[in-house]
Amino acid sequence: MMFTDALTRSGEDDSTAERILKGLTNSCGTSDVVNGLRDLVTTKVNLSRVLRRRGREADAKTLS
Repeated sequence: MMFTDALTRSGEDDSTAERILKGLTNSCGTSDVVNGLRDLVTTKVNLSRVLRRRGREADAKTLS
């Protein structure tokens, strides 16, 4: 999660950030429901930021 946060905030490699975040969005969830939910929300927010930066507003809105 720290890596994806840093990647999202830096804006240096949005292609990689998008790929990783999409994968995490589909696989988030652990036996620890609270942490799993927090990670899922964080992942979707970061993916939304990356998609908006890449000009994909409609895709970003589906994550809200």
